[in-house]
Amino acid sequence: MHIKDQFLPYFSLIAFYFCIKIYFYLIRNEIKNFSKCNSEHYYMAGKYYGTK
Repeated sequence: MHIKDQFLPYFSLIAFYFCIKIYFYLIRNEIKNFSKCNSEHYYMAGKYYGTK
């Protein structure tokens, strides 16, 4: 039994945990930003590109 084999399950679990954590963090930020500034951003971008 190698040390690597012992740590592999823990490592995959930690990696999985961090993936989920980062994923939910990004989703929460996306929703917050989308409701707050994306509507303004797309409105301004639409006006800006519409005049060109």
